[in-house]
Amino acid sequence: MGQKANMYLDYEVMHDEVTGSGIYCTLRLPDKEIKFLVDFGQFQEKDYIYRNNLLCFDPKELSYVFLTHIHTDHCGRIPMLYKNGYKNKIYTTNISKRLLSVSLDNTCEILNNSKKEYNPIYNKKDLDITYKNTCGYEYNTLIKLSENISIMFLGNGHLFGASCIYMNFSYKNEKDINVIFSGDYSSRNVFFEVPEIPKFILNSPVSITQEATYGATKTSEIEYTLLNNVKQAIRENKSILFPAFSIGRYQEAEYFVKCLQDEHIIPKRYKVYLDGVMPHEYNEKLEKIKNLFKPNSKNYTPYKAYKVVTNIEEFSKKSKKFLQKKKNKKLKVATREKVINSTDPKIVISSSGMGSFGPSYEYITKWLSRSDVLIQFLGYMAEGTLGRMLQEISFGENYTTQNEQIIIKKADVKFTNETSSHAKQDELLEFLNKFNKINCLFINHGNAHCKNEYAKVAKQNTNAKNVIVLNSKEIYRIGAYGFIKKYPLV
Repeated sequence: MGQKANMYLDYEVMHDEVTGSGIYCTLRLPDKEIKFLVDFGQFQEKDYIYRNNLLCFDPKELSYVFLTHIHTDHCGRIPMLYKNGYKNKIYTTNISKRLLSVSLDNTCEILNNSKKEYNPIYNKKDLDITYKNTCGYEYNTLIKLSENISIMFLGNGHLFGASCIYMNFSYKNEKDINVIFSGDYSSRNVFFEVPEIPKFILNSPVSITQEATYGATKTSEIEYTLLNNVKQAIRENKSILFPAFSIGRYQEAEYFVKCLQDEHIIPKRYKVYLDGVMPHEYNEKLEKIKNLFKPNSKNYTPYKAYKVVTNIEEFSKKSKKFLQKKKNKKLKVATREKVINSTDPKIVISSSGMGSFGPSYEYITKWLSRSDVLIQFLGYMAEGTLGRMLQEISFGENYTTQNEQIIIKKADVKFTNETSSHAKQDELLEFLNKFNKINCLFINHGNAHCKNEYAKVAKQNTNAKNVIVLNSKEIYRIGAYGFIKKYPLV
């Protein structure tokens, strides 16, 4: 137990595993309380989907909402706050502000059109209010929000616009409290350079809340199988499907394919098809920030790629501007039905990354029974998703679709975590060891095994005075000198 304090911060974490990220915080000052939220994401694990409809706090009491990045599991429920009375601003990076609509527009559509998994928790009006109230800032710029609170968005390679958030809390005659929320973290990105953390923060005593998605995995333990899997599929003249997360992983998959084309690993006979509305919208947004790209990855679209649509005539009506834009002339158009039914060897990159939604679901259910196909997943598969189900059934076993259709698994289905944009155990420790004094380390965002294993390693290999695994059933209190106490959530 730490020292008695007149100013302290309480944490309530609203998720137990990887998705649905959200931390509800109360800054308790001698004369008032200030409540704020760090992220408010959508749950995707099967066991937690019901939580998307729940609010364990009153949004009208919030003074601030801070967003680390625009992946749905971190931002997907923010418009719900406005629907339920939130009146203030959202604070994030300039880049996240510019890209946010791609993520939330798609999430809103899923929430409102799905009859089974989700209920409509907000609508377009709530989206418009969200975008109007989102404030964007540059990295490494100290922003004074009030006489008691200053913040700074720190560099993070997880995604364009992603940040770690530094916060300073001050009060007259009280010692400052400094905290950092890592969000989903990576120290590097193939597309852009990650800003360094300012030295004054590294030299300040801080309490850090850090993700542990891959906290039990060392970089040296990663099996780099993706390239060999693709080469083997090409030797066997197979079509290759990459289900990819629309924001970030999809673009990395495009760049990966283009690099293989440059190296003549992918033969010219292999056409490349890009499917999914959301990734194309995101790509168009990225065109406006091309000045932030590293020179070698600025043009990441594969050569002679096709944009896949459901209907050519409908596409032409809605997308005349798209076809007229010079930068989009490199993308020819093909229909999904034709791509799916063709037996010619090809490469398809489609959303969603876990296979349960969007065109990925169509391709998988049509191609799973074909022995001339490699379905190559590129990241984490949440419990209850199609990707996780395919991980758990063997070759030759039956898969039953949502429409009760039985499919025999004959395709080659493979998985890799080498493309993950989450830091591994050694990289997470490297981040922590940049700081000269860690008062408290909260372990967050990961399954129980990963969080507990990482906590053991962090205790042994960092200077953190306290290392605590966050639990959604408890409230955690820190002060200027670190951890004070925890108590049950009523």
